[in-house]
Amino acid sequence: AFTLSEADAQRLLDGGTPVLRFAKGLERDVTVKIVSVSPVEDGERAIVVSCDRYLAQIPQLRRQTASLLLDSYEGLRIPANALRLNEEGRSGVYCMVGMFARFKAVDVVYQGDGYTLVRAAEDATGSRILRPGDEVIISAGELYDGKVMQ
Repeated sequence: AFTLSEADAQRLLDGGTPVLRFAKGLERDVTVKIVSVSPVEDGERAIVVSCDRYLAQIPQLRRQTASLLLDSYEGLRIPANALRLNEEGRSGVYCMVGMFARFKAVDVVYQGDGYTLVRAAEDATGSRILRPGDEVIISAGELYDGKVMQ
């Protein structure tokens, strides 16, 4: 059981699938079902959830702290200042490929405080696909595709 603000509770009730991430004792997220929802009181609602799986580690702890995940995003995390527009106005990042700066187009998945989650652009091919481990250029003077870097 937990309480949520009226706005967050409504997001959950409007079709969200509640997922809990336990602070300790369990290494994975758990999808749960909403059992009951209280009326709004002081701008909050009490939510009771249930899981149809037996989680042996949880009952032993008597009291457990968990976070409710309302949204989930996947992508490569880059510093916000690494995201640039190329000559055609396309979003992407410049990466070191050998001694050269190469532009790799990306689609923005989510923007956070000081970082951006991106994925390789749908139409990217070959060496133009952003991959984990690529050396992203964060700050430099004027960048262009093929610029020799030192």
